[in-house]
Amino acid sequence: MGSHLQGFDTVIQPLALTIIALIVLTCCLTWLFSTVRYHLALSQFQHRTASTSKIEASAPPFLPYTLPWLGSALSFLSQTPGSYYRWLFAKLSSTGLEACVVLLGGEKMTLVFSAPTVIALLKAKDTDKDDFTRRVVVGGMGVPKADADRTYPVHGQDSGEALEFRKAGHATMIEFLLSSTAVNALTSKFMEKLDEELAKAECTDDWAEINLVDWVRVKMFSASVVALMGSRIVEMIPDFNKMYWWFDNNLLAMFYGIPKFIKPEPYIARQRILDGVEGWMTRMLDDCGGEPSLEGEWEPSFGAKVIRARQRMFIKYNLSMRARAGLELGFLFG
Repeated sequence: MGSHLQGFDTVIQPLALTIIALIVLTCCLTWLFSTVRYHLALSQFQHRTASTSKIEASAPPFLPYTLPWLGSALSFLSQTPGSYYRWLFAKLSSTGLEACVVLLGGEKMTLVFSAPTVIALLKAKDTDKDDFTRRVVVGGMGVPKADADRTYPVHGQDSGEALEFRKAGHATMIEFLLSSTAVNALTSKFMEKLDEELAKAECTDDWAEINLVDWVRVKMFSASVVALMGSRIVEMIPDFNKMYWWFDNNLLAMFYGIPKFIKPEPYIARQRILDGVEGWMTRMLDDCGGEPSLEGEWEPSFGAKVIRARQRMFIKYNLSMRARAGLELGFLFG
């Protein structure tokens, strides 16, 4: 028996070392290739910049990376706010570059960090935000692709239904969110609920040190949710405040397409909050007979009139409950 185990070890150990050596070699070659490619692109850019006063349009260079396919994903998703961008700006500050491309989990992402370049992009007539909106809706908010294909399709594949849906959404925002009546009603309800939240604060004669930003954020968010979406949602989802900020802190990973097996926390957070929102909507729609009333500026089930108008719009276009939950989460996100 011992001789068999010894023979097994003599086979496994070289195999393990071979696998480790291949992984290290692959990472080294990836870094070497991506570094050479970056410096060649940078050299060409600087040569064109020095030889002419008018910079010709060209693709921005890829930043070097070590991990195949993953690219800069792990560094980009650092939990330290702004750490990746501070490193990036320090690295590129002397190059004259106004944009670069990073690889994030198989996705190519262009980062633009020049104000004139951003302004030029916004002014360009041949650019639009269709693909960006779809990435937010599907990748960030978890709207099923079948619903997104009908409402926020890939650029160039707009259908009559998609255009009609977006026009209806725009009209809903104008009438029920941006009008003076809607603004006054929402502001009044928010201030009422914020007073209630502040009145709940525990006050003692002893001094205590608190994180003021977190404390105010919790109070303001609770007041905002009730003013916008009604009081029943926080009754049905007691930890909605905590769930939302967990989702908010992890949104970028899903927006940039980082796979679930690499960073599962964002997907778990989104599933939990979408399940809660979907359950709330289902219960409220059952209570009102499937069609929310537009009477009154505010009511506890669906809150402000704009939420009820959006629900009626979702029903009209036959969106799935998951899609409605995702779109309402996106609306709350802002």
